[in-house]
Amino acid sequence: MISPEAASRELAAATEQLLRDLEGLSDAQVAGPSLLPGWTRGHVLTHLARNAEGSTRLLGWARTGVPSYEYESLEARAAAIEAGADRPAAALIQDVRQTADAFAAAATGMPPEAWRRVVRYTAGQEPRADVIVPSRLAEVFIHHVDLDLRYRPRDWPAWFANDVLSRTAEALSEGRTMTPPVRLAGTDTGNVL
Repeated sequence: MISPEAASRELAAATEQLLRDLEGLSDAQVAGPSLLPGWTRGHVLTHLARNAEGSTRLLGWARTGVPSYEYESLEARAAAIEAGADRPAAALIQDVRQTADAFAAAATGMPPEAWRRVVRYTAGQEPRADVIVPSRLAEVFIHHVDLDLRYRPRDWPAWFANDVLSRTAEALSEGRTMTPPVRLAGTDTGNVL
């Protein structure tokens, strides 16, 4: 897995690319469909902003040792996304920018021991805090594609595409009885999982 420091550098570039692609979007465009069923681009942008806030709270937990939360609950997460999805384009883009900046500031200068602290995600996973920045990076890469603008999986760095394929293959093979066997092949990487 990529280190928090390396992920922070990648995240800064990925966020800048995302914000460049959002420049000039109209209210009609953000109200239009995304690649996620039932979600508009406004839903995706609101999710990205709320994810940055939740991840910032987890970084605070890691830094201080005082338990916090990513989202109060899965229901609260869904309600916050729904509540913010219909805002004007300028408000949505500003929200993404401000929350991304706050996350970057929180990740900067984390003490080394803070990365080893265990935090709890809303769905119950309890990883070390060193996964927070790489997870946020994955959110930005993946949801940038979901916006259905110009950005596609082919625009991901090769290391990220390989990582996503590996993690997906792992998740599909973790004893899930309802999932049939799957073979994944990276057509441009040569990886077969």
